Amino acid sequence: AHTNMSPVLCAIVDGFGVSCSPSNPASMSDAAASLAGYKPSGHTAFCPVLDVAPATFDTCASLWLQHDPNYALLGPEIKQASPGAFEAPVLFSQVGGSQTNAVHLYTTEDYLTLIRNTRGLCDDSGAIQPVRAAGVYDVSVGPLHCFMSGVPYDYWEQYLTIETFLLTTILYASLAAVAVACAFLACELLSLGWAATDALQGAVVGAILIAAAIAASVVSVVGLLGWVGVPLSGISAMSSLCAVGFATEFAVHITHAFLASGASAAAARAEAAMRSLFVPMLLAFLSSLLGILLLLATTFGFVLNYVFKPMICCLALTYFYGCVTLPLLLQALNCLMPKPPGASAADASKAASGATFAAPDASVKAGQMPVGEGGAARSVV
Repeated sequence: AHTNMSPVLCAIVDGFGVSCSPSNPASMSDAAASLAGYKPSGHTAFCPVLDVAPATFDTCASLWLQHDPNYALLGPEIKQASPGAFEAPVLFSQVGGSQTNAVHLYTTEDYLTLIRNTRGLCDDSGAIQPVRAAGVYDVSVGPLHCFMSGVPYDYWEQYLTIETFLLTTILYASLAAVAVACAFLACELLSLGWAATDALQGAVVGAILIAAAIAASVVSVVGLLGWVGVPLSGISAMSSLCAVGFATEFAVHITHAFLASGASAAAARAEAAMRSLFVPMLLAFLSSLLGILLLLATTFGFVLNYVFKPMICCLALTYFYGCVTLPLLLQALNCLMPKPPGASAADASKAASGATFAAPDASVKAGQMPVGEGGAARSVV
């Protein structure tokens, strides 16, 4: 625990035979004189606390550092301006060091329980009022402010807020991706000659479908990682964030090709989009898959569990939602998409062309094929 020491003098004499005698005795307060009373008392279970001036504390702490090996044992680690001289004023000291240990830490939840319990007594308590085991201190001492540190806090503290952090980060990333996709689609449709209202409608509907693909991908990746036994951590959370990027890449290309195909029928739009993008998307998926599969060559279990599994889940699910599910969704919701300019005339021309080929020739007798150029009618058996 770290405590702000000034003007508190703590653990300078704890029954170890060290007395605080500055070069100018007149500068010592009466409280410093009482410090000598702790020397023969044999108290080693508590820390004598004296209300002294910061300069007095600096002097006494320097003497403690120079003459008592227990300074290193307690590990206060007060910052030194030079060897043997503290940097004044002393702002904090570390208590415990390597002599303070925690036990029964087997799972992540054990570490979280340790952090919550100790922080509740130290960091989050506002201020600590020192209490002597045998009663009150010789003088009134103000509250001490402290905070916990160490490996359990430096690493496992991320798990206290990992879920909130992941949700917030994914939400912001998804909103940014959807906003950029909407602007891109609107500009692209306007450049193709679409009316402003139609371009805006198509961009908004397309952006909503892209958001749906991103949401489905992220939820599936997080859920599948839990199912295959990958615990949520800062590293595995990155794959969930990568799912936003992969899903956006697949979804934006498919949606853009669907809207800009020039057709108005749902099936024709989907066919045109996949005809132009199926092979590039498949090759992009396979190239990324090949790079991830190379991780199987490692013998480091951490890489397999926290990197390979999350990345393979991310790639497979985003490809599925972007290149399989999204085209079906676009066809089903084609009624919400505005028709491209000239689609009515093209559809009418296609319909007229189909009617011409379908109309029977009145001059052809029943059971005969129509007469070709320079040919005769043939009977059909």
